[in-house]
Amino acid sequence: VEAAVAPTVQSTSPPDGSSGIGAAVQPSLTFSEPLDPATVTSSAVQLLDGGGSPVAQAAGSPSLSGDGLTVTLIPASPLALGSTYRLQAIGGAGGVTDLAGHALDSTFTQATGFSTEADSVPPVVSTVASSGVTGTAAQVSWTTDEPADSQVFYRVLGQTDYQQTAIDPGL
Repeated sequence: VEAAVAPTVQSTSPPDGSSGIGAAVQPSLTFSEPLDPATVTSSAVQLLDGGGSPVAQAAGSPSLSGDGLTVTLIPASPLALGSTYRLQAIGGAGGVTDLAGHALDSTFTQATGFSTEADSVPPVVSTVASSGVTGTAAQVSWTTDEPADSQVFYRVLGQTDYQQTAIDPGL
């Protein structure tokens, strides 16, 4: 015998009302019972911007955890700094359902949402190395402790002025 109990949202990450969240956040919702993976879609689980419009999601988003309880959203690009976002799970027909087909009773939307803030801690650079150095080229590599863009400043041997590469925004 199966009880006709609809799933509910138990928690969100970041929590409702939080601030200082990084722009690369991958927010999530945790439900009271396992969801039907077929109903976890980008139209049923969304991240809304300050105007209430859905934020574009990356390919493969949203994703459902192995236990079926947690849905994680991956925005297609970093979120805007100093902005507010809210998590939403659609209820009723066309929304998320549990494994028995019971839908959320109503649409869940975070009341105040969360706000993003600029990352004020610079990345730590380590494992700096160079290879393939010739008279006209060199390969420079390094590791950072968080996603970061990159740029190299360099000086040709015997010259006093530094040159620089363009900023590579790829994280």
